Amino acid sequence: MADIKPFKGITYNNEIIKNMSLVIAPPYDVISPEEQDQLYGQSLYNIIRLIKGKELPGDNPENDPCTRANNYFQEWLRDKILVQDKDECFYALQDEYRLEDGTKKVRKGFFALFRLEEFGAGCIYPHERTLAGPKEDRFRLMKACSANFSSIFSLYSDPDRIIDRYMEEDVWSSPPDMELLSQQRVLHRLWRVSDPLLCSKMTDAMAEQKIFIADGHHRYETALNYQKFMRERFGIKKDLHPYDYCMMYFTNTQEKGLSILPYHRVVKNLSQHLLDLLEYELQKWFDVRAINFDGISVTEATARKDLIRLMAKNGDNRPSFGLYMGKRVYYLLVLKTEADIEKLVPGKGSMALKSLDVNILHSLILDKILGISAKDFEHRGTLMFVHDLRDALGLVNMKTCQAAFILNPTRMDQVMNIALRGEKMPQKSTFFYPKLPSGLVIRKIA
Repeated sequence: MADIKPFKGITYNNEIIKNMSLVIAPPYDVISPEEQDQLYGQSLYNIIRLIKGKELPGDNPENDPCTRANNYFQEWLRDKILVQDKDECFYALQDEYRLEDGTKKVRKGFFALFRLEEFGAGCIYPHERTLAGPKEDRFRLMKACSANFSSIFSLYSDPDRIIDRYMEEDVWSSPPDMELLSQQRVLHRLWRVSDPLLCSKMTDAMAEQKIFIADGHHRYETALNYQKFMRERFGIKKDLHPYDYCMMYFTNTQEKGLSILPYHRVVKNLSQHLLDLLEYELQKWFDVRAINFDGISVTEATARKDLIRLMAKNGDNRPSFGLYMGKRVYYLLVLKTEADIEKLVPGKGSMALKSLDVNILHSLILDKILGISAKDFEHRGTLMFVHDLRDALGLVNMKTCQAAFILNPTRMDQVMNIALRGEKMPQKSTFFYPKLPSGLVIRKIA
């Protein structure tokens, strides 16, 4: 049973903060050091100081980014930079944006509190593996601040669009309580939903739903760790406490404004021997097609567009992706029909999981050919995850990296099918776009 409820959210005070776009930030895990500096400079009250504060010389357990985040948080509450709502609310959100091809979309959803459940014990389903480092970092921050600064992004499937109809009737037709244009050119509109009857109807409608984590696996596992920490600290009690809930954003998988983009893989620090081996081994396992461009008769943009089109077309039947190593040529890689996926992707797992493009890439190319195992991701700095294709290609053009593997988006049915099986995709298999910004709504745990 999905147990959700409204809460007294904390938002920026628009009587003091006149330009809300200057105080929100992307999720902490997609912010580069350069973007961190930029966000620091935008406003003294940008939420970057709470979600990803700068490390300073001489930091220690009594004075580090996490303790400074709590100092900022308490100060901003005292000075009314941040204000807490008097009524318990759901927070309805519309995100209006454009894809790279110019397509306009509007994604609709809402924020609520979700009662925590262990994976495999209730209605909550992850779809990606997580790494230890980010969970340790988020746990320290949660202990220091006792707050949810960023929401977990989740999905539910409701073909009848019950909650969407409630929103159409009572929310979307009214002026929003907050409207701002982010630095990423996404227009965010936020409504407070405080009517007890409407909140009750929404709670009932969600009760039988299965919930799929789209983005924020580390944050959810951190919330579970914090719940365990608090229970051990104060003793397990039957009554529910604030730490038994986490802040979560919900959107319907039937929502037309929901977009899944790929995370591309970029590799560096490879020896010439490995690069030569890569070229040889790819011919063994894949049908390889070169798409050349000279910038005159065939432009780079035309070649890239052809690659993406062919990847999508072939991807309906066989694992397919692209490769760029510079030299004015893209390669389309389509796994040969005689290739035995069961043998190429060792270990347990369904064919649905093993045959994912990203799993073929990781198991056959990154691990088997290049020797980049899952254990290397955090330590060797050999592999980078880049969601913006132009950025990935740019790293190769600048010779910062040696090869970019270009992926098709993972489909929604694949995400749900694999999650329901209790299986997990490799890290960074999906990029749900647009990302939920931090700073629209904050939730104080205690």
